Formats: sequence, C-alpha cells, structure tokens
Amino acid sequence: FNSDYTYHCADLVNWRPKSKADLIHSMEVFYYDKNPVGLIKHVTDNWLNPGGRLIMGIDYYTENKVSESWSEDCGISIMTRLSEAEWIDSFRRAGLTNVQSWREGAKEGWAGTLVVTGVN
Repeated sequence: FNSDYTYHCADLVNWRPKSKADLIHSMEVFYYDKNPVGLIKHVTDNWLNPGGRLIMGIDYYTENKVSESWSEDCGISIMTRLSEAEWIDSFRRAGLTNVQSWREGAKEGWAGTLVVTGVN
C-alpha cells in the first residue's frame, strides 16, 4: 500500500478536489451519468487547471454497434449513449478547446475505444 495516494468515494457530480489537476483521464465513466454534459462541465470547471487536459475513453457510444445492448445486458438503467459527434460537442460546450477524437483498437465488429480530449 502506498500512503502517498488518497482515494475518495464520492458522488462525482458534487465532489470537488482540494486542488485542481493538469491532466484528468477518465475511462468508461461519463456515460454512467444522466447528464454527462453537465458532469464534463463540472470536471472542467472544478477539477482541471487552466491549460489542463481532459482525456476520456469510452466503448459505449452510438457508432460502436456491439455496445447497443449493454445497458440491458448489464442491468444498468443509467447509461447515456451518445454519438461521437455528441461527445465532441459536449467537450466544446464545457468550454474545452483543441478538442480532438479518435478510435483506438478498431477492428471488424468493434468500432474501437472512442477517445476524446480537450484543453481547458
């Protein structure tokens, strides 16, 4: 156990860190909120330093057809499935600039992990 790290268990929509960060990476998180655009804005405003970068990776998005049934398959009622364009727009609406996206690991039957990034 490394005591240099602190772990928090909190509602992401309301939680604010004591200090902001230059880099925030999220993997498979934002679509578990009813209002992912609001959560991205909250993270951008309250967690990220000016000039800091937010990077998101997700597999649950419209163009990844195999993920279409995941909410039902997993029994999770709160999963917001947006298109790649909607995720990009969400980053821009949160005030992020230099927004870029790409798909990592795409292959037949798998659209790849959607990566979206932007600068505060």
